[in-house]
Amino acid sequence: MVQYKDSLFRTWFNTEEGALELYNALHGTEYDETTEIIINTLTETLWSARKNDISFLLDRKLVLMGEHQSTINPNMPFRFIDPLNRLFEQQVADKRTIYQKRLIKLPRPEFVVIYNGVDYYPERGIIRLSDAFERVAGFEEVNIELSVKVYNINSGYNEGIKDKSERLKGYSFFVDEVRRLEAEERKRGTPPRERTLRAIRKAIEASVDKNLMKAFWEKATQEDIEMLCTEWDQALALEVCKEESFEEGLQKGLQKGIQKGLQKGLQKGIQKGLQETAKKMKDGGLSAVQIAAFTGLSFDDIKKL
Repeated sequence: MVQYKDSLFRTWFNTEEGALELYNALHGTEYDETTEIIINTLTETLWSARKNDISFLLDRKLVLMGEHQSTINPNMPFRFIDPLNRLFEQQVADKRTIYQKRLIKLPRPEFVVIYNGVDYYPERGIIRLSDAFERVAGFEEVNIELSVKVYNINSGYNEGIKDKSERLKGYSFFVDEVRRLEAEERKRGTPPRERTLRAIRKAIEASVDKNLMKAFWEKATQEDIEMLCTEWDQALALEVCKEESFEEGLQKGLQKGIQKGLQKGLQKGIQKGLQETAKKMKDGGLSAVQIAAFTGLSFDDIKKL
């Protein structure tokens, strides 16, 4: 049975074969089945509650990859710090060696994000940790850096890369089809969960017809599809919350600010937007930990919603 308890991205690429194919497509390399590759495993943390990241050791490199199905998150470099630290710790058998004179050799890290969200993003980009650093007058030196390469795999972007990877082409097609079909069902007035299920089933059929991810989908059960629908609902919930609730709350705050004082109105509007966002996330089945991490609201405030 396909394990959708991990994200579809992670399930599809977090194998030796899948990771090698994806890496080769992105880098133009030709690693094959004779190449030694080690898939890393990390327990779930607050910073990666939805386990949509993969990591592996390849040719003295430590590769960490993530996926974005919504807007690009400028905090991705920060998100990679915790898993990088824990993966580095796994490379040191005896923790006491960090206090010795001998230099500990570490695999060279590389960070990649696969983007297939709805907002515009160029074919490729780089997000740097240093962009988040506070600006200090007279001090421009950057003492630590973490750069994340971003690849847009939406239709019409990086087609050359997708042509080198049937897995990536199939995955990109499936995500695009679900979005397109889900939008059609929304126009018909289909209830949220039912329209997502219909879109997923139709996208699977279309994928099989095009011989994309065919063997993968032919093994999928109804339970697998239900799990995928749940994952999709959570991703959509985050997207909708950001696009609707927060913007509505901010707009209300601006209107109130004009009438009663800009600062007070903004604060109330933003707070209301966060509360509406949290309510929708809660209704969508997200946990209090996920909601708190996204909105900054306390657990007590979330319980009251």
